[in-house]
Amino acid sequence: PPLHAGGGGAPPRPPGPPAGGGGVRNSDTALTIGGVEGWRMTQQQAAVVLHSVCWGSDPTHGRMIVACGGIPVLVGLLCADPPVNHVALDCLWAIVNLPPHTPKLDLCRLLARAKGAEPLARMLEFAFSDASKLQGVDSDGWTNLAWQQADRVSSLLVLFSLGDSVVRGDLAGASTLSLLLGVVELGHSSLPPRLRKPY
Repeated sequence: PPLHAGGGGAPPRPPGPPAGGGGVRNSDTALTIGGVEGWRMTQQQAAVVLHSVCWGSDPTHGRMIVACGGIPVLVGLLCADPPVNHVALDCLWAIVNLPPHTPKLDLCRLLARAKGAEPLARMLEFAFSDASKLQGVDSDGWTNLAWQQADRVSSLLVLFSLGDSVVRGDLAGASTLSLLLGVVELGHSSLPPRLRKPY
């Protein structure tokens, strides 16, 4: 409990709202007012900070995120609502593509231990579905970000397939394979370039 003047006894009651009728009575009311939207805003701001660190000019910053146990956090954010899951994907993409002396197999093992294959496959399904719907739609010269996301996710999954038994074991989960087969069934001609090459 918070410290208060007067030594013993019950803490003083929090002051009521100002005479004008505005203000917040206490922290419970503040949480009620903020609600879920306040939490989402905080989550988005934290994700933006992580994004700026991962995409900064100093690659050691990205390695610090890995060293601080950031991979499981980013994997968890892949299951969040947009745009947080897209930011998490960008961060993972930046970390996996750190300079060559960063062992990619070690990063894949961290992703596998965090059960990253299934959320990546789910993101691929959503991104691929969105990109397919937008085919042939005039975008006024803007890049279709759904295709970019699909290509990045598929690149990470292909990297998974080249890993050791621990990494491939995460990729071979029933739900993950079901999602990937669903993407393939949507049509070979619309597959992202990274997935089309093996065929």
